[in-house]
Amino acid sequence: MEIAILTFCATFILILVIYWIMPINKMKEVNKALTSLLQILPITKIIEGINSDKK
Repeated sequence: MEIAILTFCATFILILVIYWIMPINKMKEVNKALTSLLQILPITKIIEGINSDKK
């Protein structure tokens, strides 16, 4: 469990650093792509699946 949290945090920080270095026009393209991905991706189902695996 601790390794999973550490991996998640490291990945999140890495993504933030890459996003921070990115030029403005590329950042806008990434924002559009993330918005469309979040509309498609069933985040609530993923969270429910993770929670059911813990039980």
